[in-house]
Amino acid sequence: MQQGKNEASQSYKGEVTVNLDKANQPDQKLTILTSLDISKGKDGTTYSSDLKLTHPLIGKDLVVKGKTLVGTGQILLDTSLTLDVFAKKNQAVVFSLKNERVPITDGYNMTSTLSVSSKAQKLDMTAINHLVATKNEVGFGSVITCKHDAEEQVTAVLFSANAASLLVFAR
Repeated sequence: MQQGKNEASQSYKGEVTVNLDKANQPDQKLTILTSLDISKGKDGTTYSSDLKLTHPLIGKDLVVKGKTLVGTGQILLDTSLTLDVFAKKNQAVVFSLKNERVPITDGYNMTSTLSVSSKAQKLDMTAINHLVATKNEVGFGSVITCKHDAEEQVTAVLFSANAASLLVFAR
């Protein structure tokens, strides 16, 4: 394992090669490559990682990539994971999650966005959730949108309450 380091970043790399049948198939080696980069900045700490499996019998390398920001400001978490294990490059599936603290007067608003997408598989799903709390009001909501091929479906639930009113919405 290799390691590189300075005050603001660290890098780690590893490689393992296994010969599954050395006597009969000496060229049929399974290789696993990994890397992890950690960098600290003014907005938080970012972790980037890769995992790659290669073998002659696999037509294409199997790749998993991830990147995560653990934030200290408005963005608390911003992460994505890419699974590229399919035959064609654009078939990769991307998962992402973002949590934000949105400033509002006299309160808090936490918003989370979760998405799953794949261009070649014509998949695009997004869930946006929020929670609001102020001195005078509480509320939460969730909107889920799913697009597959040409169809789009939307589901939503919203709730808000204060001393003067109550709002409930579902679709």
